[in-house]
Amino acid sequence: MVSSRELFYQLVNSPGITEIQKAARFLYLIKRSFGSKGETFGTSRKSGGAGFASHYNMVELMKKVHTRLDRTIMENLSYELIFDKYDGPANFFYLDPPYFKGDKYYGFGSFDHSLFANHLKRLSARWLLSIDDCDRSPELFKQYEIIPVARQQGINMKNPKSTVFKELLIMNY
Repeated sequence: MVSSRELFYQLVNSPGITEIQKAARFLYLIKRSFGSKGETFGTSRKSGGAGFASHYNMVELMKKVHTRLDRTIMENLSYELIFDKYDGPANFFYLDPPYFKGDKYYGFGSFDHSLFANHLKRLSARWLLSIDDCDRSPELFKQYEIIPVARQQGINMKNPKSTVFKELLIMNY
């Protein structure tokens, strides 16, 4: 498969495809787009950008993803429905809700973090939550184990001027 702007936008706008085709389309779009958002074809005068990445590596990545996610279920449902359907002591949830300060970037609009936290209290499954480290996060989840972490913010990991973004890993186990 070649890397082309025309193919990129054909895939962005392709309706009526199978789930397997959607997965392949998703991988292609995030690997070939600016910031892995799947919206804009990624190029750069300096390094060539995402459009110059090896396709061989993409096939190898798909093999690794397949192995890693074997026996994993991914759903596109509300967290309430997911919790109702899969909660149980033998299960584990990785939770990545919209961040307090970042939900506008992903287009979620408003998200009720307090309601979400109340749902977590009722789960018998183990869970791990990642969220931004702001004033509301520790207070809302104070009864759980909280581990502060920091990472470089932004997609340009080579930029030494990038700011540090503080997050919290919160778990009920």
